[in-house]
Amino acid sequence: IPHGERYFYFISFISILASAAELAHRQELIISIVLSFILLAILLLFKKQLIAFYKSQIFNKSAVAFLILGVLFLSYLNIKYDKEEFVRYPLILSKKEVWQMDIAKGWQKLNEVTGSGARVAYTGRQEFYPLFGSSLKNDVKYVSVNGKEASPYNKPDGLSRKIKDFTAWRKNLKRERIEYLFVALPFFVNRESEDPSKF
Repeated sequence: IPHGERYFYFISFISILASAAELAHRQELIISIVLSFILLAILLLFKKQLIAFYKSQIFNKSAVAFLILGVLFLSYLNIKYDKEEFVRYPLILSKKEVWQMDIAKGWQKLNEVTGSGARVAYTGRQEFYPLFGSSLKNDVKYVSVNGKEASPYNKPDGLSRKIKDFTAWRKNLKRERIEYLFVALPFFVNRESEDPSKF
């Protein structure tokens, strides 16, 4: 960078700092900022050594070794994530979200009872990703609470769930061959929906 070298490090630092602020909060943000300062200091203090290392033959071997180790490490993290995914859901809720603890535990239980996969229905709630289960094993379907089908994403907003029809909802569940229904509060309740025999 012939004419812009004096600006390069400053812009790089600002970019790293801005990215850290977007990706992390609280303690993670502090750690990210500290690591950014350390990385910038290393680049400035060992610039000549890093350039010499980049031009040497050792760099290619080191890059290949680093790539292999990186792939193995990412594979380990992926396996670890799959094992702990649903155990971790209740732990990530803040104090303000403690009322959702039962929902998070419900996701965990649903993942256990669905075995190798099942058809799961949801209605109303936005957090449907956990319903897919480990490795996206479940087939998750939105089922309308009345005779009106779900609107495509590009249509104007409407009150499609304002009027509830339990009979139509039950027919929709049967039509979609739903095996598991995940119910979380708030949930519309009437005499029919409280009767287990109706399902």
